[in-house]
Amino acid sequence: MIFDITAPHAEENMGFHFQCLWILLLCLTGEGLARAMQGAGGLACNWGTRSTHQLPPSIVVKLLKDNGFSKVKLFEADVGALQALGRSGIQVMVGIPNEFLAPLASSVTVAEQWVSQNVSSYISKNGVDIRYVAVGNEPFLQNYKDTFLHTTFPALQNIQAALIKAGLGRQVKVTIPLNADVYQTDSGLPSGGDFRADIHTLMMDIMKFLRDNNGVLTINIYPFLSLQADPDFPKEFAFFNNTAKPVVDGSISYTNVLDANFDTCIAALEKNGFSSLPVIIGEVGWPTDGDPNANIQDARRFNQGLVNRILAGQGTPKRSTAPEIYIFALIDEDAKSVLPGNFERHWGMFNYDGSIKYPLDTGSGKSLVPAKGVRYLARQWCVMSPDASTSDPNLAQSVNYACTYADCTSLGYGSSCGMLDAKSNASYAFNMYFQTMDQRKGACNFSGLSVTTNMDPTPTQNGQRSSCRFEIMIDLRKHEPARRSPALPAAGLREQSSYKVMMGQGVDRFLFASSKHRPFLLHRRQHFTGAMAAAFMGSHSGCSGFHSQAQWPPSHFSADHSCKFANFPGKAGTLPGNLRNTSIGCNFAVKGCLQSQHHPHHQSHGSIKRHPNAQLVRDHELELRSPDAVGLASSNGCQEHGGRSRIPHHPLPGGKIIVAVDVDEVLGNFVSALNRFIADRYSSHHSVSEYHVYEFFKIWNCSRDEADIRVHEFFKTSYFKTGIHPLPGAQETIHKLSDFCDLSVVTSRQNAIKDHTIQWIEQHFPGLFQEIHFGNHFALNGESRSKSEICRSLGAKVLIDDNPRYALECAEVGIRVLLFDYENSYPWCKTEAIDQHPLVTRVHNWEAVEKQLMTINSINS
Repeated sequence: MIFDITAPHAEENMGFHFQCLWILLLCLTGEGLARAMQGAGGLACNWGTRSTHQLPPSIVVKLLKDNGFSKVKLFEADVGALQALGRSGIQVMVGIPNEFLAPLASSVTVAEQWVSQNVSSYISKNGVDIRYVAVGNEPFLQNYKDTFLHTTFPALQNIQAALIKAGLGRQVKVTIPLNADVYQTDSGLPSGGDFRADIHTLMMDIMKFLRDNNGVLTINIYPFLSLQADPDFPKEFAFFNNTAKPVVDGSISYTNVLDANFDTCIAALEKNGFSSLPVIIGEVGWPTDGDPNANIQDARRFNQGLVNRILAGQGTPKRSTAPEIYIFALIDEDAKSVLPGNFERHWGMFNYDGSIKYPLDTGSGKSLVPAKGVRYLARQWCVMSPDASTSDPNLAQSVNYACTYADCTSLGYGSSCGMLDAKSNASYAFNMYFQTMDQRKGACNFSGLSVTTNMDPTPTQNGQRSSCRFEIMIDLRKHEPARRSPALPAAGLREQSSYKVMMGQGVDRFLFASSKHRPFLLHRRQHFTGAMAAAFMGSHSGCSGFHSQAQWPPSHFSADHSCKFANFPGKAGTLPGNLRNTSIGCNFAVKGCLQSQHHPHHQSHGSIKRHPNAQLVRDHELELRSPDAVGLASSNGCQEHGGRSRIPHHPLPGGKIIVAVDVDEVLGNFVSALNRFIADRYSSHHSVSEYHVYEFFKIWNCSRDEADIRVHEFFKTSYFKTGIHPLPGAQETIHKLSDFCDLSVVTSRQNAIKDHTIQWIEQHFPGLFQEIHFGNHFALNGESRSKSEICRSLGAKVLIDDNPRYALECAEVGIRVLLFDYENSYPWCKTEAIDQHPLVTRVHNWEAVEKQLMTINSINS
């Protein structure tokens, strides 16, 4: 209906409508009004969960609310986080990891199921205010090459279709968080911005789709990386104080890198006809440790300036409307990979336990407040014994071991604990291990070098505690719902229990982007997979002392690090030129030695430090090795680079036979735990007796892609993390077998769960397996490797497995197989053909396994 205010009774009509408007405003009271006000602005942040001791989600949500955060971005549909965010009044962006893009792109049905389970259900049942679904995370990084190039846009389309079908098309918007390397400027000025030539057509399709479907573009901007990567970068240009020498672009003068970078994106949009498309800054922040430029002072300065902009509603020169900005990050994450740099674990405004790092004015005179209700372990620390000597030959290896399983990134050059003496270095490492392992009995036992103390060893400066914190961890057992604490890799240092971790093709890939035309910044790779890198390295040729740090890139990798900063011509000054290609280090290992250049100004007991110009690794392969495997490296300590990591041919001590052992349904009860999850999460009830095949989609009556997604969701839950237990007799028998067998794990498990698998094995079978190999079967991404190939490369004479297909595959290449059918209860084992093979023997418990292997051993001897 059209109202003509010039018509008769126009005043009456207008009065009527004002009454309606007044009634509508009265309806927006209480929570509704608060949410309406929050939608217009407020602080937003990223909430990551890669921590060994996570704060309970309920405490995190309270922390968000207490500090005025009205919006939060999750990198995945974390169950605990989403449930805690229910009816909190906090708006949520839910992320979809890159490994889910392929199945989501392949089927709109899979997308509908994902939306139903991770969006619709939380909105309707839990009252979660989900506003965005972020499809992928920086999927077009140049070094990803074509990995996600053909799946991201179809996945975006299918998710949008699924949201519409669920009736959420208007309420929940889609976006793709992109790194700033998707746009560039050939002129060196923001006005020259355009999208990368290799993805230009794809970006046009995506931008049009976002515009037509009321979506938004999300970009990640990191001024810190510009400064960290290039010592010639003008530091003041990273901050917001207007003290930097301006970069003049026509009538616009830029005094900070955030504005310049953002406006380069806006120029690219304008140039291609999308000038009105909304743009969100999905990640921006400053770390507090792990690098000389990552410190409390600069982090406070940067984030205070950023918060001031947000609260003032300040836009940029080319777009005056303030964008939504998600600060990275809320809390430190001590289990993230340190491949980009040790600073990766220190982006939080709060420490891991929600305590305040630095004061920050959040508006109206309010400052940050810490998390409430956090409960800690006992007030005790593990330190180097006063009677121990730094010349003890076991010290370097002990420190190395501690930092393999705990976070020692604060000990690096220029970090908060970088100037500790040798004894304090060791104490810090021992204590971090002790705390990470929940102060368990035996966790402060490092070859007689360590003791526990009730005296806080945190150093002081001028009578005040320094920024080098000797932590006491959160007591996970005192928080509900209880989270499983990390597995203790056995009491103290076990020299004989080292094992090698091989994944898929024997390598784990970590990719980083490089761009010749990326303006004003480096990207950061958000969430990496893989084991934690050691910050300390053991004694080794080329390594002196033990105060050292994992270095990148290895010297034998000569990737082009041509991540160029745009040059700004004119009298206003220029930004720095090419990123330096510094070749340092050799060999990344979980336990091992990395050579590096010594910083000329750092004097610390023969320490090996990370050179300030060290760059990020690009597109290469890693092998995760133990200290005992150092001898496998070349003479200079560097792993030989090739298509796959070498698997060593171990000498057989005492003529031991090499035995490969499966994990699921052989060592532990995987299927029953998975079945409980499926019943509770999807209301799909089955008995274990129905699992006649390992192709779960046939059991659950869904597509193969949907089954893969369900299994990967299971990996993130307590059903998987705490619900799998050793089978009866497994632990005792494996211990006996280790006397006359060289045992290695050969599992089809995916790379995505390798860290937890290693922890589980070390908790229940400490020191008993020499190597752990992952086949990466049924994975959402990455290459797989057959069990027969792994077993043959090991020289395995026997495989213990419950899967008839793997049994036949290995038997066909001459490997004896003990087909494990626990108490004759595995329906998938009931294959008559397998029993006819002369190299396959069916066993029903671990006692039978022991008897068979004793027989085989006696024959071989």
